[in-house]
Amino acid sequence: MHEFISFFPSLVATQPELKSWETVTTLIRSLSLREATEQYRQALARADKPLMKKLKQACPAVICQARMEGGRTREHLGAFTGNMMVDFDHVDEK
Repeated sequence: MHEFISFFPSLVATQPELKSWETVTTLIRSLSLREATEQYRQALARADKPLMKKLKQACPAVICQARMEGGRTREHLGAFTGNMMVDFDHVDEK
């Protein structure tokens, strides 16, 4: 596993930063991201689309499958990392 992954501080950011898995994991587990998620869920429940868009765009993004160089489009693909992103929702504790 590669030690660093491409990190974008928001969904509208175009310049990647290399961050360690440890740094990204800490961010994912942080209170600030939890609060942002809760704010988004509340906006979703109220169908407040402008707020939903604003909150979503402020969320960070990671690309662990490839190292991006200078942007976030296919043209900026530097190298594949061998990593894969997986999202598990609603997994029982068992």
